[in-house]
Amino acid sequence: MKHILLFLFSLSFVNLQAQDDLGSLKEMTQEYIDAYVSKNFDKLATMTHPNIISMSGSVDFVKKDFEADYNSLENMGFTYLDGKVGEPGEVFQSGAEMLCFIPQIFTIELNGEKYSSVSHILATSMTKGKVWNFVSLERQDQKSIGVFIPSYEERMGWPERSNMEKINK
Repeated sequence: MKHILLFLFSLSFVNLQAQDDLGSLKEMTQEYIDAYVSKNFDKLATMTHPNIISMSGSVDFVKKDFEADYNSLENMGFTYLDGKVGEPGEVFQSGAEMLCFIPQIFTIELNGEKYSSVSHILATSMTKGKVWNFVSLERQDQKSIGVFIPSYEERMGWPERSNMEKINK
């Protein structure tokens, strides 16, 4: 009986720890999404995966890249109204890095109409879930992501892209 209680206690501790990690993951992902919607390109750049920053040359370059992409979308008539975190996918352990795909759900205005748009980011942590960094998947595909994030493994799969959906009034 004592062993069963000890097992149940340890199992509940592991479950609580996993919930804490997901809480931190969702919270930091929302910060990332909020930074995008509010055009806080400095914050977006500092929350980006270190490999992307390193391969780009600097945080400043990543910041300018985010800003240029955002401005291009605005010039086409897109206005980001808000964004929220979707339900994170499975968290994978690859070496010392934790990885997880997360949907970002944006409300966008285009030509006077509102749309819902879902895109995915890859969240990674080298700190056992205490701090998360992100990779936008807008320019990545399953074949190229390994160049930037060597810990990505095909067993993780790849999120499907979807079209924007008009929000009926």
